[in-house]
Formats: sequence, C-alpha cells, structure tokens
Amino acid sequence: MKALFSMLFLCSFVAGSAQVTLADTVRVRDVYKFSWAYDLKVTVENDSITTTFYLEPDANYVGFGVKLLPGAIQVNDFDRNIAFRTFWKKAKIAQPEKLKERIASRHVCTRLPNKVILGYHCIGIKAESENEVAVFYFTNDAPAAHPGSYNKLPVHRYLLDLVNAGFNDRSLLMLSDIHLKKKKGHAKIECTGLTRNVLEIKKADYVWEN
Repeated sequence: MKALFSMLFLCSFVAGSAQVTLADTVRVRDVYKFSWAYDLKVTVENDSITTTFYLEPDANYVGFGVKLLPGAIQVNDFDRNIAFRTFWKKAKIAQPEKLKERIASRHVCTRLPNKVILGYHCIGIKAESENEVAVFYFTNDAPAAHPGSYNKLPVHRYLLDLVNAGFNDRSLLMLSDIHLKKKKGHAKIECTGLTRNVLEIKKADYVWEN
C-alpha cells in the first residue's frame, strides 16, 4: 500500500507543502465554488483507491479529496499561491512549493489512435524510454479542466510530450498507464466519472489553525 499512497500523493498535483502563519488566511478567498467532480481510480500494482478532484470552469483553483477521509478536502489556489486542508470545521493553512520548471523530454513519442472515453474524444500518445513505457489519453472537450495540471502534471517529466500532442491549460487527463521495464512496476490512473457536483467551501465556516 505504500506505493499506492505515494501515487495518491502524486495525483494531488502538489509537490509538497510547508506550514505558514495564520496571517496568510488573508489570501484565502471568501468562497470556493466547485461545479464538477472529476473521479479517478488510482492503481499501483494490485492496490487501488478512488480520488475526487473538484473543478470549476475558468477558475484557477482545485479541490481534492478521497473517500477514505470524508469531509477532508485540500484546496490549492494557484493564483494566490496558497493551499489549505479542511477537516470538518477546522482548516490548516499550507503553502505549495513553487512550480517546477519544465524539463526536456527524453522519450521517444508515438501518437496513438484517438479514442472516446466517457463520451469525450481523446488524444493519445505513447512515450517510451529505456526505463519505462507510458500511455496517456487526454481530452480538450471537457466542461472543466484541472487548473495547475498544465504546469504540475502527476508525472511531470512527460509534460513536454503531452504539450507537443496538443495538451494545454484546458485539457483534462483521462488515462495514464505507466509500466516500468527494469523494476517491473505498474501504475495506472483512469478517469471514472466527470459529473455535476455543486460544492462550496466558505472561509467563514471554518476555524483556522497553523
């Protein structure tokens, strides 16, 4: 399960966080509105877990939660460079690391035939190196995108390959399937649903802590 939760952390699209002071709550918006739930099934070897991202069209923030922790949601606000985690009626402030610079691709890339996933037309690529083979499918037709994924994709070393295939700040990743050659590892992330889901997180509803 250790590998699974490592992948789950990757899926949150954050590279880590550090505690900051309560003074930083001034950067938290009064209300975070979300109208779409983006469900992912994360599988590492034989273990799997379901995660949900909460999206709002044209908003540069995202919410993230898992069914194992009901009522607990992490919100990343990319415009204000702030993140916080809610748990019932308390919230902890954290600050994401700065976005990493994109690194050059070291993979041989092949375009795959387009396919339809959950009703969305998707573009596919296969990226291969001496260590791994990765298959990605993404769509540019979804009603909401994952803000920040354009800069902080879970496996960021593939970002340039995806951008060259047409991935942009309005794209939504629908499938990633990665096989390690030497270690024989396997990790898969697949979208299992994109549904209307009205959710609001109001700053005034929470007791804020360091």
